[in-house]
Amino acid sequence: MKIKFVSLALVVALIFSGCSIDVGMVIQSDKKLTMSMQMDIEKDAFDQVMAQSGENQAEMNEILKQMSVVTIDGKQYYELKEAEGVQTKEIMSAYEEIGQKCYITKNTFYLKAEVPKNGDSLSGMISPGELNELTGGALSSINLSDMKETFTIEFPKKVVSTTGVIDAKNPQKVVFHVPNNPKVTSFTMFATTDSKITIKSVQNLIKQSSKIKRPVIKSVKAGKVKKKSKYASATVKLKKIKDARKYYVEYSTKRSFAGKFAEVSSKKTTIKLKKLKKNKKYFIRVYADKKDYKGEIVISKASKIKKVKTKK
Repeated sequence: MKIKFVSLALVVALIFSGCSIDVGMVIQSDKKLTMSMQMDIEKDAFDQVMAQSGENQAEMNEILKQMSVVTIDGKQYYELKEAEGVQTKEIMSAYEEIGQKCYITKNTFYLKAEVPKNGDSLSGMISPGELNELTGGALSSINLSDMKETFTIEFPKKVVSTTGVIDAKNPQKVVFHVPNNPKVTSFTMFATTDSKITIKSVQNLIKQSSKIKRPVIKSVKAGKVKKKSKYASATVKLKKIKDARKYYVEYSTKRSFAGKFAEVSSKKTTIKLKKLKKNKKYFIRVYADKKDYKGEIVISKASKIKKVKTKK
């Protein structure tokens, strides 16, 4: 769904009555799923818009290659189908980029869609700026009143709770009908196969997973220096942070950490700093990181600065 013809088809589906968009998602595991899309677009309406948009014939031919002509209730439609395997992280990150919160695992799907201030559609498919660009300014208004958009999710197990409708023939599948009422500014899609999971627990997980506590340095102690050694050392002890992936200890002879400074990382809360200059004052600060619900790295604020003077 990354090719230009898909965006052009979305434009038409957003504007003309009698058009429908069906998006499907089959969750295979924690990390992978299959997404599919089917659009049925009135042929006459599409041909008219493409003629007005100023698209050249080569681009038109590329668009039409991806479509087939079908007859529904005596009327001709262009039908567009696509399917591809994607990582759940890609989908969650894509929704994050357009300001929507999405959470997907093998047993849960959550999407909170809100209409952005810039006037994008509720589903976040196309913005007025993109609409103007894709159609060469030929279209001046968007009519969502007759557009039908459905979103289906299929899980490996039976769905036990949802804000959608469980398919009568398949208890592992949920259907959501996306509202196109301009007065509706938000829409929540939630489904799970785990009775212990709720919308509130997912919302809390999303909120908390993007935060990590500021590290606390419990102590910094200068190490003993052997007579023949050229270097000194120091040991930093940290307070353990739940869910922390790594700790990053930065140290410098300048409190401002201006210019170059050294850094060591560790999964442990006791870190030894080696090859320090003897009889020298060092300033130390610590960061921590973790993975959020999308699997992306979140970095904490720096700890309070501590200082230590190495031994001679």
